[in-house]
Amino acid sequence: MLVPCCHATIALREDPLNTPTTICKRCLDVALAPDQRFCAGCGAELPREAAPTDAIRIATVLFADVAEFTQLSARLSLEQLKTLMDTVFERLYRVVLEHGGVVDKYIGDCVMALFGVPDAGVDDAARGVHAALAMQGALNELGPALEAEGLPAVRMRIGVDSGAVITGAVGAGPQRRYTVMGPPVNRAAHLQQEAPVGSVFVGDGCQRRVRGQFRLEPRQGGSGLAYLVRGERFGGRWLQPRELLGGGNELVGRSQQLARMRDALTEVIAEERAQMLLFIGGPGVGKSRLAFEFLATLEEEERSVWRLVGRGQDLGRGVPFAVVADALQRLLHLEHVDDASERDARLAGMLEAIGFAPAGRDLETLQTIFDPPRSPAGATVSIQIFAQRVMELVARLLDKIAEERPVVLVLDDLQLCDGATAQLLGYALRRLAGRPLLLIGLARPEVLDEHPQLVHAERVRRVDLDSLDQRTAAKLVRRTLGEDASTALTELVVERAKGNPQQIEELLRSFESSGVLQRSVTGWRVSEAPDLPAGDESVARLRVEALPAEPRAVLRRAAVIGRIFWRGALVALGCGEDVLDEALAELIRRELLVAREPSQLRGELEFSFSSEALVKAAYADGEDPERGDEADDERSPRLSRVRDHAAAAVWLCERPDPSAALWAEAGRQQLLARDPTLAVELFGRAGDTAFQATAYVDAVDHYGRAIALAEGGDRERLFELLARRERVLNALGRWREQREDAEALLALAEQSQRRDWTIEALLRLGRTSLNAGDHEAALATFERAHALCDEEREPEPTARALRWRALVHFNRSEHRQALPLFEQALHLAEARKLVELAAELAYEMGVTVGTVGDYTRAVQVSERALEMFRQQRNAYQEAFCLGNLGCFHCYLGDYARAVEALEQAVARGVELGAPLAEGFARANLGYARLAQGRKDEALELEVAAREAGEAIGDPRLVADACVYEALASLAGGEGRIDLPRARARARQALALAEEAGMPGSEAMALAALADAQRIGGDLTAARRASKQALTLLEGVGSIEGFETTIQVVHGRVCLACGDAAAAKAVLQRARRELLVKAEWIEDEGARRRFLEHVATNAQLLELAAGFDETNEIGA
Repeated sequence: MLVPCCHATIALREDPLNTPTTICKRCLDVALAPDQRFCAGCGAELPREAAPTDAIRIATVLFADVAEFTQLSARLSLEQLKTLMDTVFERLYRVVLEHGGVVDKYIGDCVMALFGVPDAGVDDAARGVHAALAMQGALNELGPALEAEGLPAVRMRIGVDSGAVITGAVGAGPQRRYTVMGPPVNRAAHLQQEAPVGSVFVGDGCQRRVRGQFRLEPRQGGSGLAYLVRGERFGGRWLQPRELLGGGNELVGRSQQLARMRDALTEVIAEERAQMLLFIGGPGVGKSRLAFEFLATLEEEERSVWRLVGRGQDLGRGVPFAVVADALQRLLHLEHVDDASERDARLAGMLEAIGFAPAGRDLETLQTIFDPPRSPAGATVSIQIFAQRVMELVARLLDKIAEERPVVLVLDDLQLCDGATAQLLGYALRRLAGRPLLLIGLARPEVLDEHPQLVHAERVRRVDLDSLDQRTAAKLVRRTLGEDASTALTELVVERAKGNPQQIEELLRSFESSGVLQRSVTGWRVSEAPDLPAGDESVARLRVEALPAEPRAVLRRAAVIGRIFWRGALVALGCGEDVLDEALAELIRRELLVAREPSQLRGELEFSFSSEALVKAAYADGEDPERGDEADDERSPRLSRVRDHAAAAVWLCERPDPSAALWAEAGRQQLLARDPTLAVELFGRAGDTAFQATAYVDAVDHYGRAIALAEGGDRERLFELLARRERVLNALGRWREQREDAEALLALAEQSQRRDWTIEALLRLGRTSLNAGDHEAALATFERAHALCDEEREPEPTARALRWRALVHFNRSEHRQALPLFEQALHLAEARKLVELAAELAYEMGVTVGTVGDYTRAVQVSERALEMFRQQRNAYQEAFCLGNLGCFHCYLGDYARAVEALEQAVARGVELGAPLAEGFARANLGYARLAQGRKDEALELEVAAREAGEAIGDPRLVADACVYEALASLAGGEGRIDLPRARARARQALALAEEAGMPGSEAMALAALADAQRIGGDLTAARRASKQALTLLEGVGSIEGFETTIQVVHGRVCLACGDAAAAKAVLQRARRELLVKAEWIEDEGARRRFLEHVATNAQLLELAAGFDETNEIGA
């Protein structure tokens, strides 16, 4: 918070004796003569202008008194006593100045300091309490130095209170000094006398102004209720309501919503069930104020809960988990810590304090939250892995905190949060469903469009916050002005503000600044009939026009930057540094601006206009509306603003590592600077940055603004931007919009007669058809693109066209048609050294070969892909490729190699913090262990995989793990079979597969359920389930190595039902298919292992042999 310079001076116009008086702000001495230039007390230069009259002001008064001074005086010589007190008072004097206060007087062993006079600020009470705590700290630090000089350590009692005082020059002759008088002075003195030694007491007037910022413990003293200051409370300072006309800003009309928050916390604690309250309301209706009251009430009631706060930022929209980072910064007091080593030390200390033992890369992940990766290609891990890590880690961290006591997490301005944060909140509610966790979200209605999945998530309760009704709005006005406030004025404010609390406050402040409202000893009085033009902007304009020249010019330039701006930007726009800080302090004092902490730009002081209406009024300040646009001469306000916008854009672009929102703001500035070409470039960069940070919705918006500006201009730039947005829309699954962009790309390519553009557009258009499930249209479009490709000149588009054709066939379960296309594309990519594309093709080809049952070749191709991924250091794909290799070895019966590959995949997943890769690897490792006869170990692995899938919300992983768990439950012979568990897991897998549309997983679940039902004797249900599984298998053609399992289960069920003919048909057909697969295995030993060691294969051969006349198996 900016405070006026300690050595500045203030001139008072007239004292009660009507003699011109000048006051030194540094020491509050009064000049003895009108022409006196320097203060006689401290030597500071005095101003030449006349001085203001006495006034009634709101001030904070601090009294600090040395404890046991009488005993100290008796022990020390007079010289020692003076030395001791000089040393103490010098240190305390510096503390007062550092906190923006002034020392009023020294009275023996006592010091009296003032905050809010001569100059008032919006945080005078808080600065007074901060100074009191700093005084106690300074005395503790001073102790060793005093003892080294043979002097005793000194301890003090301190009292602080706030309220209305009368200010002016008091006394006569040379002793005439500026001071204050009033009840707060007396109360502060009494509080100091009652305070425990070494502590700080604050009175009720101060408590109302600082509640929520400090830990206050109520105490009953001889002078009434007092509050012992236990220390500062970090986080959520912006929630603290601003004072209104120097008094407390009382919450009215929100008792029902406040009760709902209290009831929700009670329910969360009693039932240990996580939930979220999402308060939605327009600007100024009091969302933040409501949250502040709730948190302050919890503290006053000494509720044993963790209170965490975080805030969405305009410049954090494209940064993953920006709100989480903000909450952690406030929890760890990191708002102003730039040093990474200090931040990391505090982070490690917090984890140790709550007993959270970081595993693997946990600490590194938490560190990365503060500086998230910008580019997946250049990062050690992909953004997707980073997001998975953060979600899992934050959930575990909250889980650990909630073990000790309930957690209340308040997140403000959620409409500004990124998609990753919205996803994290839903994940935390699911993962911590059984913990006492209350999330309170505050958002504007835009959140309904920005993050609809959050609004409609399970355990989220929406609460709409409307404007106040007329009766309640009038109550707010009367609480501020007094119960005898003018009826006409009250009705005018209520009618004009339309129930918006923020507008009520702005109107009352405008009345004060215009002189309509004047403070008296008893309260506020109306000096004249209010004459305000209609509209909030007109009220704001009057407040701007009432400003002195320098603050008005600064405010005008700040409006060019926007509602949020930075000191450095004002300097870049030409504001002189010699007057800037004083002007900003004056604007804060007049409550036109608010200092924001922490700044969104590290190392920059950040400020915000107190309302949008003020931004518009300041921006238009100085214009002559009657002259219009023709006034564009060099000195016109319009051209001056154009130059300022250009300078603001340059300053924003020069910030280190700009976020997407920062690029977009620079683009907006360039657009206002009448440079649309450069604006296109900056909006495009904003889209790129947002895409790299997986803020896909924001990326679409930024690209959209760039595209709208680029239309009709440079076609190459427009084609590039459309292609980028189409890519993002594909990632979002917004197929209709994606198709529109692809069609626009094709039209632009044909207009430009660019064959390379046409090929690119066709590939993207084909992808949209594939996404929509129109395989015929997709295949035709990809074939058209392939026909245009020249393999020699355009190897990459050719390989991509082949790949997409192959993927169409794969998605249609035409795996044998897909295989030669993958082979051709892979050969071309490897020949032309298209290494990244070749690795992806090898991976996809390995899956395809494995799907058709050629497991030996699948191993060979997947090993090539694995080597490529390792060369590229693509650890994420390496983990999945190892998992595939393990599966193929498992299908071949080579369980030792399968386990080796799968254990590597698990380790890689753990190392990366990639729960999806780790989970699938554990599920398949469990299946391999089951094949080795290690049932108990298999069950443990499947349970771990299932829980991981549930934690990250992946239905396929959960379904696969459930199937494997069901199969393991049926293994081991009589006495070890767990039928209830097998049926339960099979049904769980079946429900997930049906809901997610996964026919392969559905068939596997049906087969496991049918086998359990057969063993349990429910043959009718078993026959029905096994038949369904077989039908699904015939529909999709193959199910990744489980064809034989499904066929064997159906054959056994048919035999149990007495239908030998049906059993014979399915088993003999299955045997023929199995032997064809065996023929693909060239090595004799490997072929025998495949037929004899894979349990289901051996069982199939045995069952089918029972139907042979010769009882022999054919070749």
